[in-house]
Amino acid sequence: MQSDKIQRSRHGLSCLSEKPSLSGLPLLAARTAIELAAVFETLANDTRLRVLNVMVQNAETSPTELTKKIGMKPQAVSNQLKRLSDRGIVERRRSGNQVYYRIVDPCVIDLLERGLWLIEDRKLRKGVRMGKRTARREFGEPLSSDIPTCT
Repeated sequence: MQSDKIQRSRHGLSCLSEKPSLSGLPLLAARTAIELAAVFETLANDTRLRVLNVMVQNAETSPTELTKKIGMKPQAVSNQLKRLSDRGIVERRRSGNQVYYRIVDPCVIDLLERGLWLIEDRKLRKGVRMGKRTARREFGEPLSSDIPTCT
């Protein structure tokens, strides 16, 4: 899809692996299913999703900036950054006394955007079933300003 290429180039990153079609793959092996569940478990936290949202918008972000934007205590943000770092999703860089974090796995950006598409698409389908022509956007701060819907 052309929108995929636009999304990845907008972030200046791209996923390293090919995007396999699930319909063309064999049944997930138990070990692969466990790994996949661990990825989703890491992302299944509203604070971590908000941290990643700030990082998508700002490329590199300090923990201090994250605490201000998210409105949480520094220790709570630090704990979430550790979980994301342990999973290999974010990486830290030290500059003097300051530490900055950035997303190093661009596939996560794609996954978050696709998750938002799922939410919006569900609302659109629900609106069509209820006789509405368009669905309203209800996102607080979308990951990107030009999130397309699935068709």
